[in-house]
Amino acid sequence: MGGLLSTRRPSEREWEIVLNKNLEWQEDGSQKELNYSVHLSYDDMSPELKQCFLYYSLFPKGSEFIEDIAISMWISEGFVQPDERSESGQLDLEEIGVEYHRELVARNLLEPDESAESGWVYVMHDVVRSFAQFVAREEALVVLKEQTDIRGLLSHNQKIRRLSMKLTDSVLEWNILEKLESLRTLVIACNFKPGGGYSLASFASLRALDISFADCDWLVGYLCQLRHLRYLSFTATDISRLPHDIHEMKFLEHIGLFNCTKLNKLPDRITKLGRLSLEKLVIDYAPSIELVGPEFQTLASGVGSGAIVTRPFPKLRMLELRGMSRWKKWEWEKEGKAMAMPALDNLSITCCMLTRLPSGLASSDRYNQRTLYLSELSMLASLENFPSVVELDVLYCPKLKKISGFSMLRKVTISDCPEPEVLVGVMGLRSMLLDDEPWEIFGTPARCTPKGYQAGPPRQLPQNLTIIR
Repeated sequence: MGGLLSTRRPSEREWEIVLNKNLEWQEDGSQKELNYSVHLSYDDMSPELKQCFLYYSLFPKGSEFIEDIAISMWISEGFVQPDERSESGQLDLEEIGVEYHRELVARNLLEPDESAESGWVYVMHDVVRSFAQFVAREEALVVLKEQTDIRGLLSHNQKIRRLSMKLTDSVLEWNILEKLESLRTLVIACNFKPGGGYSLASFASLRALDISFADCDWLVGYLCQLRHLRYLSFTATDISRLPHDIHEMKFLEHIGLFNCTKLNKLPDRITKLGRLSLEKLVIDYAPSIELVGPEFQTLASGVGSGAIVTRPFPKLRMLELRGMSRWKKWEWEKEGKAMAMPALDNLSITCCMLTRLPSGLASSDRYNQRTLYLSELSMLASLENFPSVVELDVLYCPKLKKISGFSMLRKVTISDCPEPEVLVGVMGLRSMLLDDEPWEIFGTPARCTPKGYQAGPPRQLPQNLTIIR
């Protein structure tokens, strides 16, 4: 109730409106399981926020929700709509989605998971989840391990739009899903087999597909039958590839690959997909990948001397590459006018063996990138030429000695990098966190003073570290 009232103006009149709301309670007992406070808060939401809230009915008790994944799935379903701010370029859909999520937290319908290492993980109280599942019962279904007659259950719910299945003791036969032609979201956390057919053609309406803990490499060749798919995620599966004709999935905006240890190559034609709509690409734990070649970010039409290189990934804003522990080389030379990933804003690379970032990425022509996060790049010696980056985090890079060409940099965090010697070309640098010690940077030539009050003798920068404007 407090979360609801916090969204209203602090006036007696506004609170009386909430008090006197008529929720049309039925006297026949059909709403016994509904919590009055949750119902009141739900009734007060905008139609878009209601859809986003009810989406959580897909996730069973004990589930954790990662904020950016939930938002991406909302967008794939069309729940996050552009407004005048997005049309004027002030906010994009993800930022509007963040506002929706923030409002659900403010209403106490989502709670931060205090036990999670990340600050972006949330949980939902059982009472709130029960309410969401009750309201969404006509469109969403959750199938758990204790429900044995799965085929019968699905045959009585063929018109559902969203299905979540979490089975631990049985293997699902894929063909029992094929009559669910209205599905828009399918979340599967169990193993499954073809069961008599290899086809996804019946899922013409599917917008989001999330598969985890499954041997489903056989399914990859049929993904391109999902013509309207916008969100695709695999977690802890045996897939070794993405479909070679992935460029035919013209609406795909989000690809997530997490803990897919057998994945050894990205498809060459993914650049043709990037030419269309892809905005976010996440690869997490793909230790078999050793080389990312130029075909990943170069798109040519025509052949020979007449080939025309066009911009791949024109809408890609977020690129996260994590856990590629054997990755040693990224072949990407600086292009001419057809720069790949021109809209890239946020780049994160974790746990690999790159010695440098490629010149095609580290380019003075790249104007939109604002954040760069690097962690556990064990062979990285220098970091150069990211003039538009405003915030830089470099963690656990033991061989890093030089950072240069960050003319717009305002804030840098350096931690567990024992050999940094020089930061050069950092004209705008104002703040530095060095091994958890905060420093203010000012003046030309640069001078450093400890930030905040600290007891004990005055702190000094390491003698081997020089900052040059």
